[in-house]
Amino acid sequence: MARVNRESTTLVKSGGKLEQVVAALQESQEKLRQMFESVTDAISVVDLNGIITEANQRAVEMHGFASRDALLGRSAFELVAPRDHERITANMRRALRQGTVRGVEYTLLKADGSEFPGELSTSILKDASGKWIGHITIARDITKRRRMMEKLKATQEQLIRSEKLAAIGQLASGVGHELRNPLGAIKNAVLYVRRRIAKGGQAAYTEPKVLEFLDLIDEEVDSANKVITDLLSFSRVAKPTVSMVEVGGIMRNALNHVAVPGNVEVVTEVDPGLPMVMVDAAQIQQVFVNVILNALEAMPQGGRLVIRAESKGELVTVEFTDTGGGIPESVVDKIFDPLFTTKPKGIGLGLAMSKSIMERHGEDIGVRTKEGKGTTFTLFLPTRVV
Repeated sequence: MARVNRESTTLVKSGGKLEQVVAALQESQEKLRQMFESVTDAISVVDLNGIITEANQRAVEMHGFASRDALLGRSAFELVAPRDHERITANMRRALRQGTVRGVEYTLLKADGSEFPGELSTSILKDASGKWIGHITIARDITKRRRMMEKLKATQEQLIRSEKLAAIGQLASGVGHELRNPLGAIKNAVLYVRRRIAKGGQAAYTEPKVLEFLDLIDEEVDSANKVITDLLSFSRVAKPTVSMVEVGGIMRNALNHVAVPGNVEVVTEVDPGLPMVMVDAAQIQQVFVNVILNALEAMPQGGRLVIRAESKGELVTVEFTDTGGGIPESVVDKIFDPLFTTKPKGIGLGLAMSKSIMERHGEDIGVRTKEGKGTTFTLFLPTRVV
């Protein structure tokens, strides 16, 4: 009898543990269900035949079905626009190989056939033994995101248009200013010459004042042509045709194209064994000339220009250091802007063109300056193809 009682007690204890296990399992399942339903994205479970076997409430709502039962049992392809079927099939194969495919955008469908943009992430679903039994898909309606991106794109395009209009306005203002002066001088000179000829006849052609105005006309026409040439050069900076060249040779050719005043000393310092650079020699020579002219104009009372070239890793740096008055801190950030200039004469394209050329070589031009202490421009030239 005692033995029977012990067996009964054991069964009762075992039954109690089983009930606890069942209760814990039910509680765990309930938590999983709540988590499944609380996710703000749509979740669908699809079997090997592409049939939806489970879905959360968000999936039902996002695709516009009246109930979960109306969605379950349907082919997952019914939720995707036909034009995306081939692409989603290919991505399903990718998921099978990789285990998951994330964040792919498709055109999804609602129950009434209307379309909306969605983003899908798909993962392979396996059973306890590791066998592939289907896949689980997380879908997100990105309609709001698309609208925001379209709005942002429209805003960007509007900003670009505004910037282009501002640039055109700035260009027109700069060109108008630079051309109006020589054209005004030409007009006045022509008017004077006509009046003198009308009064003095043939003899007026030899009057000193008439000859002076004719020289002025010639000079101002050249000035106007230079403005046009500079504008065309700036707008037509071509893609560099690079080759291996010596920096020293470019430097000598550039100096030969510049009239250095007698009160300016030019010193060149080139490291022995300086490697050749991979650049468009003609374009880099143009940059050298622009920077040298800028330095000379900064020293109207004379001074010293040191041009130093040295190797630094895969680059050759060329520094142009003048002893001019330096660049005011308030404008130093603008010196590479098209049409910006602090000079009485000049359209302000030399440094802008130089920066554009350097950028097309994949490098840059830098500046260090201090008012009253001079300025250093540094060019970075590649020694290899960029």
